Amino acid sequence: MKLGFCVKNIFLFLTCVCFFSGCKTNQESYVATIGDEKIPLSEFNVYLYDQQKRFEDLGESDIWETEFDGKKALDIAKENSLTFIQYVKVSLKQAKQMDLSLTEEEQNESLKNVDTLYKELPTSIGISEKDYEKILLDRALFGKVYNEVTKAYQLSETEFNTFFDSYFEKNKNQYGEYEVRLVHTTDKAKAEQCLKEVRDSLRFEDAVSKYSQDENKILKIKQGTYGTDFDNVLFSLSVGDISDVITTQNGFYVVKVENIIEPDKEKLKESIKEYYIIDKKQAAFDEKYNEWQKNIEVTKNTKVWDSIQIIKNNEVN
Repeated sequence: MKLGFCVKNIFLFLTCVCFFSGCKTNQESYVATIGDEKIPLSEFNVYLYDQQKRFEDLGESDIWETEFDGKKALDIAKENSLTFIQYVKVSLKQAKQMDLSLTEEEQNESLKNVDTLYKELPTSIGISEKDYEKILLDRALFGKVYNEVTKAYQLSETEFNTFFDSYFEKNKNQYGEYEVRLVHTTDKAKAEQCLKEVRDSLRFEDAVSKYSQDENKILKIKQGTYGTDFDNVLFSLSVGDISDVITTQNGFYVVKVENIIEPDKEKLKESIKEYYIIDKKQAAFDEKYNEWQKNIEVTKNTKVWDSIQIIKNNEVN
C-alpha cells in the first residue's frame, strides 16, 4: 500500500531494521559528526545497506540508474541513512534524561536473532558482531523513547472519518481492481501505430488481435502487477479511457479500461487507520524531536561521504 502520509515514517522504518555502532574510528573513516559524536563508516553502511535493499525491492538493481526529482537514487539513500542515524543518536541522548533504559528481558529480546542477522550482512559493511549487537540494543532503546513520547496519543474517530472519506474519494481507484484489454508488444513503432489506428476508429478488440503478442481477453489488474510506470498511467484512467503508449521494462502497452471494481471500503478503512495512527504518532514524536535536535549540528566528512557507493553483496559474514 502506498500512502503519501506514511512514506516518511521514521519509526516504522527503524523498527524493521537493525543498526548503530559505538566503536571508535580514525579520522579518515567516519562519515559525519552529530553533535560531538563521529559516525563510523561501518555503522553508516548498515543503514545504507537496508536502504539499498528497500530501493532494489522497488526497482531491482537498475534502480540506481534512476533519478527522483533530479536526484540520484544513491544520493537519496545516503541522505535517508544519515537522517535515520540522526534520529537514533538524538533520541538516545534523551533516553538518559528521561531515565529510560532496557531491562534484561528487553535486551535478551533485542539480541535473540543477532547471529542470523549478522551472518546475512555483507562483509564489505565492515562491522563486528559486537558492534552489531550494540546496534540492536540502541535500536530497542530508541523504540522505548518513541513509545514514551507517543503513549498519550488518542485517536479521534471523528477526525479520522473525515480524513478517510476524503482520502477514499481521491484514491479509491488505486486500491480497486481494473478490468482491461491491453496491447502488448516489444516493438515501440507497432505500439504507436496501434494507438494511431485506435484513435482513427479501429475497435480496440481488433487492435489487440492485430498488434498484441498476448492473448485477447479481459484482464483483472491490481496496483503493482505491471510496475510503477504502468500503474501511474493505468490508475489515472476512467472506464472507457484508452491510454497513450506505456513504456515499461517488459515492452510497450496500450490499455483500454473496461470496468473498475471498487475496493471494500470498510476493509480498506481499517487498513488505512493503522497507517493514520502511525502518522499521527510520528507527528507527535517529530514535534518533540525537533526541540531536541535544534542545537545539534550535523557535519559530513565530505571526503568519505563522496566516496560511498553501493554495497557489494557477494560475500556475507
